[in-house]
Amino acid sequence: MEIMVIVKSLLALSFCAVLLYGILKLLQKYGKFGYNGPTNSLHKVTIDSIAYIDQHNKIINFNCNDKNYLLLLGKNNELLIDKYENDQPQTETTTSLRPFRY
Repeated sequence: MEIMVIVKSLLALSFCAVLLYGILKLLQKYGKFGYNGPTNSLHKVTIDSIAYIDQHNKIINFNCNDKNYLLLLGKNNELLIDKYENDQPQTETTTSLRPFRY
């Protein structure tokens, strides 16, 4: 008698687990959750150059469509230094980006 109750509860538990797994796979396949492969978006981002300042900080020059951005990336923060168009920086300090070598 007790064995039948244990077997029925294990069957019900496995049925629920399989049902939840099937729902998860359907959501992953047809839902808008997670990575769905490459998309044809209007934003084309390319990295032009990277300059390493020290072990934790670097300056990245990248462009998105027609605008260029100069970012300072650190271990715990990001800082937008400059944003310009047509390859003409607004400040004089952003004209040359060369990697720092020891």
